[in-house]
Amino acid sequence: MHTLKGGARMAGIIAMGDLSHELETLVIQIDNGTVAVNDRAHHVMQSSLDELAHDARYGQRRKLPTMATALIAQIRGLSERPRSQRGTLVESSSAGRRNPLLRR
Repeated sequence: MHTLKGGARMAGIIAMGDLSHELETLVIQIDNGTVAVNDRAHHVMQSSLDELAHDARYGQRRKLPTMATALIAQIRGLSERPRSQRGTLVESSSAGRRNPLLRR
C-alpha cells in the first residue's frame, strides 16, 4: 500500500493516492486491534481494492480517477466506535477463529 500510495501521488493521481493512504491506515488499525475484523471491514477493504484496481487502468480511459469519497468515509467509519470496544479482538464470522494478523 505504501508504495502504491507514494507512486500514485508522484504521478499526480491524487484520488488513488488518498484511497491507498486510507486503506493502508485501515490495515494498520486492524493489525493493532483498533478496528474489528468483521464482514463490514472485509467488504470495505475489498471494495477499496476493487476501486484501486479500476483506478490503475486510468491511462486506458485517458481520464484521471475521481476521488472515492464514499469509500474513504466508510474506511474512516470503521475506526469510529466506542472507546470501550477499541483494542478488542473480534473473531471473523466466516472463520470462527482469531485473525493471525492481529498481535496480542
